[in-house]
Amino acid sequence: SQLEEARYLHSKGITVLLVDFRGCGKSSGNKTTIGYYEAIDVKSVYEWVKRRFPDSSIILFGQSMGAAAILRATAKFDIHPDGIIIESVFDNLRKTIENRFDAIGFPTFPSANLMIMWAKILYKINVNEHNPVDYATHIDCPILVMHGKQDSRAKVDEGLSVYEHIASRNKKWVVFDGLGHESLIKGATIEWRQVMDDYVNAFNERKK
Repeated sequence: SQLEEARYLHSKGITVLLVDFRGCGKSSGNKTTIGYYEAIDVKSVYEWVKRRFPDSSIILFGQSMGAAAILRATAKFDIHPDGIIIESVFDNLRKTIENRFDAIGFPTFPSANLMIMWAKILYKINVNEHNPVDYATHIDCPILVMHGKQDSRAKVDEGLSVYEHIASRNKKWVVFDGLGHESLIKGATIEWRQVMDDYVNAFNERKK
């Protein structure tokens, strides 16, 4: 849930639209694809907002799977957000699957390979092609990338790799010490708010 983040952004005068991906919250469906098909949801919502509010600036904000979906949607579909904010992003799907097995004490081999094979058969996902680190090379808008230093699911070096591959010259990388794969606003409220304020203020200045 991003309710706390949404409340804070709304307090800064930003109109916020919260979206449940397919298979999440109250949306239809019963499966998730860690950002692969969720990118279509990002595209659909972006296009709806663009039609409804054609003169408004659009900033896409996503965490973990949401971050991967945003990067994929921007790279693979014809959408052009004015800004992007992402947290806890992984660099490629194979690695994040291995990390999750490792985090719960399961051997990554053959567990990860079996899940990857299952994803290909059941969900028709090209796992080797779902790499946010590659999508990053298509990002040319102002982007803020935040990460927990102790994240065991999407490790900090993965987030840094995505950041380093971002094409945009207007990018910022922020690491929160002591935090893992969790809500960064809850774990480091004051620091998170300051980082977000800096991004929003700079964004508004560029729009003047």
